[in-house]
Amino acid sequence: MKKRLIGLGVFALVISGLLLTARPLLAQGGLVGKPAPAFTVTSLDGKTISLGSLKGKVVVLNFWATWCPPCRSEIPDFIQFYKDYEKKDVAIVGLGVNDSDAALQKFGKENRINYPVANDKGGRVSSLYGGIRSIPTTFVIDRKGIIRDMRIGGIDRQELLKMVKPYLSGVTKE
Repeated sequence: MKKRLIGLGVFALVISGLLLTARPLLAQGGLVGKPAPAFTVTSLDGKTISLGSLKGKVVVLNFWATWCPPCRSEIPDFIQFYKDYEKKDVAIVGLGVNDSDAALQKFGKENRINYPVANDKGGRVSSLYGGIRSIPTTFVIDRKGIIRDMRIGGIDRQELLKMVKPYLSGVTKE
C-alpha cells in the first residue's frame, strides 16, 4: 500500500511537470487558424515594422538568436527564400530573442541578412505569440492576417516553401 502511494505521488509529479512544460507549446500551436496578434517593432536599421503594414502579404515571422546553432543554420535558406519571393508579396521578419542589438547587427552584416530583423526586447512580441520557449520558432501568417502554420526547430528552404506555398495565390516557384 505504501509503495503504491509513493508510486502514485511520483506519477502525479511527473504528469504535473509535463503539463507545465507543454502548456506554452500548446498555446503556440493553439494560435494556428486564429488572427495573428498585432505588433510593432523597430528594425535594426531604424524602420518601423508593424503586422498591420504587412497585411496583404504572406508573412514569415521567425523567432531566433545569434547563439542558437539551428537558428544560424537556417539563416542562409531564409536569405535565399527572401531573394526568391520578396517581389511576390512575401515578407520575412526576424525577431531576435535574448540577444543584444550589437550581436544581431554584427551577425546580420556578417551573414548578409537581406530581410528586416528586430530585437524582441523583453520578449514583448514572443509573449503575444504564446511565449516562445524554443528557438527557432517560425509562424506563417496569410494575406488576411491569420496564422496558418507554426514550426518549432530549424527549417530549410524546401520546408519553408511547403509552409508558405499554399498562401501564395498561384505562385508555384520551386
